This record gives sequence, C-alpha cells and structure tokens, in this order.
Amino acid sequence: MTRAQLRPETNTWLIELNRELREVLMTAFWQVKSEDALRSFDARLEAIFKYVLNIRMAIGEEVTSADIEVRVVPPGSPFNKAQMEDEYPEDKPEGQPEVVIATTGMGLWRVVPPSAPNGSLAYAHILSPKIVLESTMTTYVERPAASKSAWQDGRD
Repeated sequence: MTRAQLRPETNTWLIELNRELREVLMTAFWQVKSEDALRSFDARLEAIFKYVLNIRMAIGEEVTSADIEVRVVPPGSPFNKAQMEDEYPEDKPEGQPEVVIATTGMGLWRVVPPSAPNGSLAYAHILSPKIVLESTMTTYVERPAASKSAWQDGRD
C-alpha cells in the first residue's frame, strides 16, 4: 500500500536504461545496422519499459495479500507459445523452431496453498513472461562472429 502512495519518478529511467543498454552492446562488440534500426530499437525499448512499470505496479500495488513468484525464461530456451509471449511476433515464419535470447517482461504466478495438509503447492497463472527471440534481435544488430555458437547454445 505504501508503494501506491510513494511512487518514484520514472521520467529518467528510460533514458538511463537506453544509455546503459547501448554501452553493454558496444562492450560486447555488437554493431548497429543503421540509424533507422537504432530509432526502431529505441521505440521497442520504450514499449518494454512500459511492461516493466506494469509488472512493478502489479506486484507492489495491486496484489497485497498473496505469495507471488516471478517467472523468467532462461536464454537459449526453446520458444513455447503456451508458456511465454513473444514480445515482437510480427513477420515470423510459423513452424520454425525459435530460441529465446532474453526475458523482457517477467511472468507472474500466484502460489496456491495446498488443500490437504500433506499436499503440494500449486501455482495459478497471472501473467506470461514476455520474451525476445533470436530472429527479432538479429533484425536490428549483428552478432559478433565469435559468440554465434555460444549464443545458440544458450551460454551467452
């Protein structure tokens, strides 16, 4: 309830996140394909940031009396449409196996207490994790040649 009353200013969060993400990409020797690709990437980052704020509100303000667990998808995991949501589904060929490279929006599960004294915990789905697929990222930037196989194996 305190979080709902004392929201921090988020005006500079997106600018800082954008700057820091560019520094990470430069450190990893990723190269931007064009200025248009950079602007498009920035616009998508803003959409991702909106989801971060929504999750923050859902966890800290809207759900006040339940145990919640965060669900993320490890990089290198195969994409499973039933368990995760592709952040950028446009222009994707159907039926081809895809690899997750990052979780952009955390999923949420509510812990359901066991109905019997010796029963196990169950989970109720609240929000699917949002992910970025390898094919989406390679639309905007080129991978360094040395990391291609490691990335595909899920070790980057």
